[in-house]
Amino acid sequence: TYTFNVGTINGPNPVVSGSPSICSGTWTRSGSAGAYVFTCSGNISTVSGDVLAVSNNASITVVSSGSVDLRSTTVGSSSRNISLRTSSGTLTATGSNTINGSVTSASGTINLAGSSISGTVTGGGAVSLSSSSVVGNVDGDGNIILTSTTVSGAVIGDYGSINLTGGSIGGNVSSGGSITTTS
Repeated sequence: TYTFNVGTINGPNPVVSGSPSICSGTWTRSGSAGAYVFTCSGNISTVSGDVLAVSNNASITVVSSGSVDLRSTTVGSSSRNISLRTSSGTLTATGSNTINGSVTSASGTINLAGSSISGTVTGGGAVSLSSSSVVGNVDGDGNIILTSTTVSGAVIGDYGSINLTGGSIGGNVSSGGSITTTS
């Protein structure tokens, strides 16, 4: 388990505890109680069975300056959400992942497989989801490809095309490009 510390930071209480580090660079914490942001100066990578948790009852945002690569990982909990964000790199999830929070990539691609997301998925580039579920909206600046994926909210393609195969959409589907559906 990797624990993000929202309490006092000192020797026995580092910014993020857990070994080996899931961050290829260093961790910093900014913001204040209730709105903490934990930033990795490199890439974030997990292995199967990893758990990302928050030390106290709070919701946080974890930002990677590079990419995020999740492999069968549990992120946050229902009362301690962890939202994931990349500044420029890709955000990828493979295996079976539970993400209690939102997923955002400022400009890189988002590619999620076998993932359950309790928040929204927002991509500054292309967004691809397969065998996944999203409670909120899916919004992408690039092409959006959803395969066997359930979205409770809307699917919004700002500029690219939307390709839907199987799955279901609870809200509206809108695109600046074409929309293709296959059952």
